[in-house]
Amino acid sequence: MSSLSAPAPAPAPAPTDGSPAGGAGGRPPRLRQDAARNRDRIINAACAVFAERGLDACVEDIARRAGVGVGTLYRRFPTKEHLLRQIAEDLLRELLDGARAELGAADGAGLERTLRQCALLQVSKRGYMMRAFDTAMPDELRTAFRATLGELLTEAQAAGTIRPDVTTLDVVMILWSLRGVIDMSADTSPAAVQRYMDLLLAALRPGAAPLTHPPVTDI
Repeated sequence: MSSLSAPAPAPAPAPTDGSPAGGAGGRPPRLRQDAARNRDRIINAACAVFAERGLDACVEDIARRAGVGVGTLYRRFPTKEHLLRQIAEDLLRELLDGARAELGAADGAGLERTLRQCALLQVSKRGYMMRAFDTAMPDELRTAFRATLGELLTEAQAAGTIRPDVTTLDVVMILWSLRGVIDMSADTSPAAVQRYMDLLLAALRPGAAPLTHPPVTDI
């Protein structure tokens, strides 16, 4: 063989993030699919276990419910806080996507539907949703959700369905207030939160008496 032959190509560098080589992003497609399935199984199991036993439930119970080993759970979520953060992010993203879908609604009722959807989601995730938010609320998504609520409020006020002196923080406080009603009534009267929403929305309609106190600006 001639000494001028082209040298063999150098081997590809090994991944530095601990992931196997191969496939997009250095991870074989099958492994990515398995990891995604395990992730979803862990999240679904965690939601079920937290709903039954509260956030003090142990990760071993979550792994058992998910049908995965504890090591698999810890590789994906090194601490319970990581798991709670993912749950909070998924739930808030669901709310954000729903709110954004209501933007531009011709009837001006996008905000009302969003508030009712928030109430229903809290009822269905009672026992862990708000506690997950307390523990690990993703700031970027929270900011985006508030901004979208503000856009929906502006549209509702322009359509004449919400009184003009209501602010975005007023809407946020309404969402906060749902927690107490749901915690007190969900076991005996799940429909109570819908009645509560009727009362709140009636107070937001144009034509009600002027508000006594100035808008809140520092929360």
